Amino acid sequence: MFLAVDKRAGANTIGAVDVLADHPSTDADMTETLDRTTETPSANEAQPAAPPRDQVDQSHVVMLTRLGVAALLLVAFAVRVWGISTGMPYAYLIDEGAYYVPQAIRMFTRGYDPGWFVNPPAFTYVLHAAFAVFSAGGRGMSEQFLRNPEPVWLLARTMSAALGVAAVGMIYLAGVRFHGRRAGFFAAGILAFGFLPVFYGHFALNDSPLLFPVCLALYGAARIADSGDRTSYLIAGLGVGLAAATKYSAGVVAVSVALAFLPRWRTDGAKNAAIVVAAAAAAFFIANPYSLLDSTAFLGGVSHQSEASSNAGGKVGQVGSGGIPYYLHALTWGVGWVPLITAFGGSLMLLVRDRKRALILVVPPILFLIFMSTYSRWFGRWAMPVVPYVALLAAVGAARLIDLLPRSNRVAAVAASSVAFVALCAQGFAMDVHLGNVLTKTDTRETARDWMRDHIPFGSRVVVEPGVVPQRWLGNSIETSRAFVYGESQAVLNKSWRIMSQGLAIQSSPERYAASLKPSLITKYRREGWCWVMTASTQRGRVERDPSASPAAYAYYQRLKRAATLEYTTSPWASRAQKVPFDYDTSFNYSDSRYVRPGPQVRIYHIKGGKCG
Repeated sequence: MFLAVDKRAGANTIGAVDVLADHPSTDADMTETLDRTTETPSANEAQPAAPPRDQVDQSHVVMLTRLGVAALLLVAFAVRVWGISTGMPYAYLIDEGAYYVPQAIRMFTRGYDPGWFVNPPAFTYVLHAAFAVFSAGGRGMSEQFLRNPEPVWLLARTMSAALGVAAVGMIYLAGVRFHGRRAGFFAAGILAFGFLPVFYGHFALNDSPLLFPVCLALYGAARIADSGDRTSYLIAGLGVGLAAATKYSAGVVAVSVALAFLPRWRTDGAKNAAIVVAAAAAAFFIANPYSLLDSTAFLGGVSHQSEASSNAGGKVGQVGSGGIPYYLHALTWGVGWVPLITAFGGSLMLLVRDRKRALILVVPPILFLIFMSTYSRWFGRWAMPVVPYVALLAAVGAARLIDLLPRSNRVAAVAASSVAFVALCAQGFAMDVHLGNVLTKTDTRETARDWMRDHIPFGSRVVVEPGVVPQRWLGNSIETSRAFVYGESQAVLNKSWRIMSQGLAIQSSPERYAASLKPSLITKYRREGWCWVMTASTQRGRVERDPSASPAAYAYYQRLKRAATLEYTTSPWASRAQKVPFDYDTSFNYSDSRYVRPGPQVRIYHIKGGKCG
């Protein structure tokens, strides 16, 4: 059921039969009404009169609302799985390839301690459970992942997409509680099509899954503001705990729950506050048990996350002022201009007319943005915990504007609701279509491998930049490795290139690769026979974005152009002549309309002279 109680005064006129209409009755209320009007009369009773027109219209509203929300969920799932197999059998996003799926697989042989707490492990446990269900308890899962990981990745990505879709349903319930069914449908549409939620719904990361517990907690907060029953406190507490156990920063939703409870402190008392705290703590520790069982590692991981976020030294190529302006700009493409502007309007309306709900929805995202602005690094995905707030504020703002129309003019209300829904969702949907078209194309790194296989003799020494391709693409070692090609004959697999990933050999992080680059490396390559060099715009572009920050690295790339012949290039952009500047968001999520396929611009050079001939 995707309807919830809305007993506030001022709901829209009963009788409009559109999905976007607002009515105070619920599924339960309507079912009870229909049951009373459809009971079979006894022989001694007179035939009852036909039900009133409003009751019939209201039953149509319930049916249409259910159908509308179900259709929205199906479309939300469709845009998240369109292109979900991108890159397979490789996971090219560094975090996806390194953390959640590999950790979930290792739990079958090494136990449930993740041993890594820079990000919390709730989604890792979800994946582990899914793998166990789909592999009869995990038998052979590790072997499958080593032999051909594609089915494993696809299952993990589908779980991420499913949790993102579940968040769409949950935010509908929250929107109904905050301002009726129309607001619920608007909020669900924004979350269904917003680019940030859709993009990360394609990948096995914790960014999409965190949306569900955040929306669950907001639903609980809205219930607390309305009724304050104990179930509401339990729901809110569970949402807070699960949100923080999925991503630490998502714990900001606890502020909403606290502000919802604050006006009820005198009436609801400490007992209900204890329910919230107990439920949150239980949910957090169940989803992250080793935060207690291995508290030293847990605290060390949290500390490392904070230190890494505050250190800009390794983020070569990150330009701009960062902080609040950066995240507001990220929301213009991550959610959309219209939702963001409408959310500002909705905030003002709530501050003037409904301060109780304004505290719940307006204060937490402001605090979150202020807190995130203290860090020296910034990424659009870090704004994900505030996306549900933007969706709800925009939905409430749009619904309140439509409320100003005369209640007797139902046609105008339906038309205005339709226009508002399209306006709130259009940008996101257009970007989702662009994304789907991009992700279904062949990744540039795959075409580069095909060229290498056809033109670079096996046994040749090849320098590959770190952070561009996963370890599995390189092979089992760094200095020399087999270039695995899944699905090909054993004769091909037995052949190999020698791969040197210079940055991984020298630096612990690919983001610090530029610090290891200097022009003299070209001489070293020539002398030792490392004749082939593969560069990528996701590494080279960091240096070229701000040459003054890494002058030695910039000189390295300039000398490479002079000392080597460019043998091959492949581009993700519409025109090979185009050069899209490096960006820590758009270079990886392809939100820029100039992208036509996934991956970086790849160049393969052959060094001249020395052992390279």
